[in-house]
Amino acid sequence: MIKLLRSINCIYFYVDDLEHGISFYKSFKGLQLLWKTDCQAGLGIEEDITEVILQTDPLESNLCFECDDVYKVIDQITMMGGSVIKDPFDTKDGRRAIIKDPFGNVFQLHDSVNNKYILDEDGNVIYESLANLDGMD
Repeated sequence: MIKLLRSINCIYFYVDDLEHGISFYKSFKGLQLLWKTDCQAGLGIEEDITEVILQTDPLESNLCFECDDVYKVIDQITMMGGSVIKDPFDTKDGRRAIIKDPFGNVFQLHDSVNNKYILDEDGNVIYESLANLDGMD
């Protein structure tokens, strides 16, 4: 059997105040701020690949699986009775889709077709991908 999912990419939590959310979740020993934008912040545990993402926008789902190819996973899921809630769409760090399994659970799929964010020393996103560095001084 082909391995379609690689890991849990992230778990999302809605917060109405990003700074307060960061402070709250950093108070748990082990969670540290990895990156931040105006409406999202990624926190993580050292040596772990799963992020806790705090966001001030309404949530479409709370869990995201990392995979090599969103389209291949969608094919498998729909063949097994699941459905696509939101077709694959490009994001700043890859491609995502929103899926519903046959039991009604909603989750995201993510593949890293684009490069990750580039951060400054405080964890703020300064460039959205390495492709954006072309033409910089």
